[in-house]
This record gives sequence, C-alpha cells and structure tokens, in this order.
Amino acid sequence: MWSPAELSALAALGTALAAGEPASEAPPVELVRKHGLGPMAYTHGLAEFRNDYVVASIRAEQQRGFAIEAAEVLAAHGVPVALMKGISYAGWLYADPGERPMTDVDLLVPRADHPQAARLLVERGYAHAGPGVQRSPRHHAVTLKRVAGGAIDLHRSPTQLGRVAIDHVGVWARGRPSAWVPGALVLDPVDELLLHVANLARSDLIAPLRSFVDAGRLLARVDPVTAMARAREWQFERVLKLCVAVVDHLIASGPPPPWWTPQKDEILRGDMPHRAIQVARKTLLVEGPRQLWALGRAVADGVIHARRAHEP
Repeated sequence: MWSPAELSALAALGTALAAGEPASEAPPVELVRKHGLGPMAYTHGLAEFRNDYVVASIRAEQQRGFAIEAAEVLAAHGVPVALMKGISYAGWLYADPGERPMTDVDLLVPRADHPQAARLLVERGYAHAGPGVQRSPRHHAVTLKRVAGGAIDLHRSPTQLGRVAIDHVGVWARGRPSAWVPGALVLDPVDELLLHVANLARSDLIAPLRSFVDAGRLLARVDPVTAMARAREWQFERVLKLCVAVVDHLIASGPPPPWWTPQKDEILRGDMPHRAIQVARKTLLVEGPRQLWALGRAVADGVIHARRAHEP
C-alpha cells in the first residue's frame, strides 16, 4: 500500500510531465515504473531513471521499424494506415521518442479494409494473439504478434463500434503524412485527442498515469472550443467533459470529478475496481441510450465470437 505522501509525489510528477516542466520530487521507483513514466522522469531531471530512458529509446526505434514495415506492406495493397497512441505521440507530442515507452504499435485502418489488413500482416509472419472476443467485427482492434519480433494492435476504432459516432471519413480526410513513419498518416490533433479520450472511456478511466499525461499534453495543443464542437458532432460531448474533468483533477489540480468516476488516489494506486463498479462506470461513460445499445451489442457479439473461437 502506497502512503499518501508517495501518491502525492507521483501526482506532482504527472503534473510536471504533462506541462513539460522539470520534476522536483522523485516518487518510489516501483510506482513510477508501474505507471510507465520512467523515461519521461529521466528527461525531466530524475537521473535514477536513466536506464529506463535508454531501454525506451532503443525500443522506440524498434517499434518505429515495425510500424514502417507494416505501413509499407499495407500501402502496397492500397490500404491506408494511421498511427495511434504511443507510436503517434512519440513522433510529435514528445520531443524525444524515447520519452514515450511503447509495448506495441497501434495502427488504425478503415473498417472496410480491416480484414484485408490483418490478412496481409499474417502473411508477413504475424499471428492473432488476442482473446476470441477480438474476432468480432464490432471489437475495436485485433492483437497481432510474431516470433521474429513485432506486436501490432490493428484498430478499426479506438472503442467498440457505435459507442462513439466517430466521423471516420473526416478523420481520414484530416490526416497528414507522418514524417516519423513514412507511408503512414498522423491524425489531426483534435481527432487524436478525441480518439485518446474514447480509449480512456473504453478503459473506464482506469489506466496508467502515462495515459493521463498524454491527455494533458493533447489538451494543451488543441483549441477547446473546436474539440467540444467536434465531440458534439460525434455525440461524445458529455463523455469528453467527464474525462477532461478527471484529467484536470489528476494532473492540473482541477475540482473533483463526479463521485462515481475514478478518484485521484484510485488511479495513482493503479488498483482495478470490483467488476460491478467497472460495469457501472462503463454504462455511465456513454453519451446516451443509442450508444449504450451499441456497446451492449458489441459486448454480446464479442461473447458469441469468443465462444466460437473455442469450438473444436
């Protein structure tokens, strides 16, 4: 169990990293690493995390190589690909790719092209490594890994299909070529923010502090009026406001969010709540009845596909 002082030091570190400011206090090493903040802590002044930074820098180049290879394979067959999450943020949200550790490469492809994209990557040695629920076309992504190296989360969406009314046509139209991963697109910053928040909501706002630092940096780089307007178009405005309230409370000393959302110490401890609490939060982190119906439909379809995956 972490002490209040240790959790307070971690929160202060998150605030400094989100703002790009020097870190003044070092929380326990295990706690910093649990939240994936070691490399950033080093570049912001905490020398004890030098090895974390070195490892993350090497890994960032490896992940970049896997992303470039995948983008080339897909582009050769007319499948557009956009970078998501860490592999995108390392190329522009952070000045040094080594600051943002990655365990895999998150790539987004158009929903209609997803089966072909997965098949092309399987032909390059990747294999399905995720649970059976990922076989559902309503699931957000499939996990692909290969013995030769490389792990890719191939996304249809950041969350279950229909849970957010994402304007996918607009998202792709606003994408621009990535300088860091040739052949791939980097998304418009507002779209990056909304997709990141949609992913946080899918996780019921229980995520490593690194994800909230990402969110804080994204929020600082977009016009809030534009972000809320686009969220309204996506029928996501209420959920965006809730998630931003949690982010602001966690890393910017904002007022406490609604009582039923994860509170600061719960996130900092990294505890998983009781399953009933997770389900309750999941149902509240949707915009309305239509989105709740889509979420329920996606969950049911996932269960069906998971059972089929275990059939002889």
